[in-house]
Amino acid sequence: MTTQLKAGVIGAGIMGASHAREFNANAHTELVGVADLDEDKADEVARSENTTAYYSAEDLISKAKPDVVYIATPDPYHRAPLTTVLEMGVKNILLQKPFATSVEDAEAMAAMIEKHGANVYVTFATRARSESATGKYLTESGLIGEPLFASMRNVDNISVPREMWADRPDNWASESSSVPFLYSHRIDRLRWFYQPAEVKTVTAVSRSEILGYSTDFFESFLTWTNGLVTRVHTGWVDFGSQLVYCENLFHGTKGMITHNETPAFGRPTAGFQAVFDDIDFDDLRQAQAELLERNIGTRLFWEKPNTKGIPKTVPGLEVIPKEKETPLTDYIIDAFLEDSACPSSWKAFQGESRLPTFRDGLEQTRVCCAVEEAARTGEVVHLR
Repeated sequence: MTTQLKAGVIGAGIMGASHAREFNANAHTELVGVADLDEDKADEVARSENTTAYYSAEDLISKAKPDVVYIATPDPYHRAPLTTVLEMGVKNILLQKPFATSVEDAEAMAAMIEKHGANVYVTFATRARSESATGKYLTESGLIGEPLFASMRNVDNISVPREMWADRPDNWASESSSVPFLYSHRIDRLRWFYQPAEVKTVTAVSRSEILGYSTDFFESFLTWTNGLVTRVHTGWVDFGSQLVYCENLFHGTKGMITHNETPAFGRPTAGFQAVFDDIDFDDLRQAQAELLERNIGTRLFWEKPNTKGIPKTVPGLEVIPKEKETPLTDYIIDAFLEDSACPSSWKAFQGESRLPTFRDGLEQTRVCCAVEEAARTGEVVHLR
């Protein structure tokens, strides 16, 4: 394979336009076309990114002949373009999360991918952030002890379904929910942190009082095969000042991680902080050195909790935010070039951790659909 790959994007919405820019910015890709059934959208992105507009996936593949295709169609509409791309011989594919919105689609897509021997990665973009990489390192290294509990809240402002998709509330948004749209990121993060553990049971509730054409929110509890318990909340009817708000807590037997991915209440920045109940100073310094080797800057601190009866000082670690992170797309391009799910650039950043493949997407879909089923039926869903 050459080091210059011809790249195309299917789907010219918000995410498709973003991925087109990523291809233009990557030294190893040449953006050769953007396709969308909405001709105006295809034309707009093509003009902006100085490429050619196509009005079907078939035209993009047959005429531009891309080596790499990014499928960035809306949530429920991944199966058809993936089928087209695979049957037309493209072997290197990026698929915008979620992998699918039904188990039927996900299993059929996975079977097609295996049949055609394609390399397909699902772009759970938060994996490429330094804070996420640090969280995985601290979790899998055992520095916060054995997994105990995790809590994640990821919500969109109500302007997302009401205004961002105002011209199509009865189209794809009514066929999706905050589970595939937001929850898929959360379940991928949890599976990535705690692998090889998998979700065992799912309990969930939801409400549909505001939007009408889609579910307002989901609240769920998951039990895992390693004994972990997790609470995950997603919704897209938040009335706050942020477009997106996300907070995470990962609790172990020897410490915990608090990761606020977005600012809140007027604070200028987000933040990542780990605190430890019992850790050797040399181990903490070694962890800091290892993270620095991965180009992740951290600050160590010691503080006395503002509580009575706890005389000891608590050690902690904070991540120093980067001005600009390498997008997950760039790592996946390297994976195509090196024919490896753990290319050298990713390994330098994440150790032996591999990029998210379609198999991760399949499991993510199974869990997300179990959440929706549990909320709909009021029954516990057993996955294992």
